[in-house]
Amino acid sequence: MVGISGARTRNFTHSQFKNIPSLLKRERGCFIDIHPEDAREQRINEGTRVKVETPKGSVLMNVRISKVVHPGSARIGWGWGNQDLDFSLNNLTDDDKRDPVTGTPSSRSFMCRLTKEPE
Repeated sequence: MVGISGARTRNFTHSQFKNIPSLLKRERGCFIDIHPEDAREQRINEGTRVKVETPKGSVLMNVRISKVVHPGSARIGWGWGNQDLDFSLNNLTDDDKRDPVTGTPSSRSFMCRLTKEPE
């Protein structure tokens, strides 16, 4: 599956304001968007906790089933690592390989595997 980092909402600015109760009522933590077809194939329901793995590491997130992504891809919430290290996208991406001019990581997408956490 192709993982895409950077899902943002209007409720927060990057990792800021995630300690404000009224904003947290609108969005209760980090999520990963997967397409309904992928959810059906993997028998994953809305809110299921999944482990997202890459060769670099893993994170644990709740699923949001949505057509905002194409089948075969997963969009991962961004900026939640300060609240919980289990949500940090830095666990998944290779920050050692950077563009020599800009100093930024080479890509915001990566190959990953999703597995359901045991119930």
